[in-house]
Amino acid sequence: MSFLYENSGFETNEANLVTPSSASVTELLPFQSKSSLVYKIRINDKWLLLKRIHPDFREHPIYQAALEKEFDIGFNLEHPHIVKYLNKGKDTDGLYLISEYVDGFSLRYILDQNPHGISDIKLIKKICSQILDALGYLHKHQIYHLDLKPENIIITHKGNNVKIIDFGLSGCDYYVAQPAGTKKYCAPEQLKNPESSDARSDLYSLGLIIIEMFTGNADLSGVKNLPSHYKRVVSKCIDPIQEKRYQNTEDVKIAFQRKNRITKWLVAAILVFIATGFYIIQYLHHEKTIIKIPTTEHEQVTDLNKSLINDNSSNNKTKKSDNISYSALLMDSKNQLDSIKQKHNAMLSASILVSDSVKICELGKNLHSAFLNKVNEHEKEHTTRSRKLVLIEIKEECIDAYNDSLNNYLSKYEIGSIPYIKLSDLYHKHADVSENRIDNYISHLK
Repeated sequence: MSFLYENSGFETNEANLVTPSSASVTELLPFQSKSSLVYKIRINDKWLLLKRIHPDFREHPIYQAALEKEFDIGFNLEHPHIVKYLNKGKDTDGLYLISEYVDGFSLRYILDQNPHGISDIKLIKKICSQILDALGYLHKHQIYHLDLKPENIIITHKGNNVKIIDFGLSGCDYYVAQPAGTKKYCAPEQLKNPESSDARSDLYSLGLIIIEMFTGNADLSGVKNLPSHYKRVVSKCIDPIQEKRYQNTEDVKIAFQRKNRITKWLVAAILVFIATGFYIIQYLHHEKTIIKIPTTEHEQVTDLNKSLINDNSSNNKTKKSDNISYSALLMDSKNQLDSIKQKHNAMLSASILVSDSVKICELGKNLHSAFLNKVNEHEKEHTTRSRKLVLIEIKEECIDAYNDSLNNYLSKYEIGSIPYIKLSDLYHKHADVSENRIDNYISHLK
């Protein structure tokens, strides 16, 4: 495939000025691939990225087509976690494309610095979430990356945000499918039947990347070493049968969110319960301050007589009737407020079975001892993985197991009932103490 242009022709005249010849500084970057050269260039006080085909492949039509394809697909994409392409063209050094420069390291570099896996689970969670957002955007535009790997994922220095790069092997509705991708991260169908590659193929690659972030190795067998929640989701992502995987990124997001759904619901229910009680108490106090409600028949008559004496109008009969109606209204309001207050007090004082309380307290307290027991079991096994990462995974497994035990035990009560809410709150108070003890144990590791 030949190129008959000096620049892309897609952009405005201003964009067409973004060419290698306009650069005041050109710096070859340390991370390269076998088929391309990547430079950091400075144009108009702004750093950009210049990509060229390696001289050994400069005249090869496949590599020329891949560079053109990368730009044509990437140029129309607008997403915070996808690199922005600016221009392409040809000069004396061959074909090139120019994109925004991302100040960061590739995920491959980060993994090389952490050969036993990334110990920061919050970072892993953030990377997964942002990759899913970017893939979801691509898939909605009928674009499949098909070469998702750590080398094509940049993590910014500022904020640890994801930027996906390199669409040279991507598939979309206006490019004919062909075998594509890096074999290590390819889904089976990409190699056997490339025309069937789709969103599920990208999710397969993501599953392998998650395994590598946790273990340091993109090996399917490593899924067994993931925290239980990730293990369940990733296992479905890497199913060799395409139809058995998640069908889209939204399904994966829902699966990741499912873990804390019940816990979040309980917290919300407890907060609503507390807020409602606080509101009722404040309301009662407010009514008591503003209006002195007659509580006896004598007080009602006395108040009525005072009102009649002070009334100099000729329509005393009407006034008497109005005051009697008003007094009755106050009594009715007081009765309603008393009823609400009684119900509120009943909720606060509702009893729970002693056996339930003891069991729930034990569950929360035993979380810490269960963690220590699992740690002792692990010490007997030989592993080269980071000890801190292993302990974090054990903690996650214990929390998942004990939350499951809690939900099973409380299944005899209706969700949202008073015993359910009270016992859940009781469990989490003790479980939080256990988690703090576990975190202190882990944090003291060198």
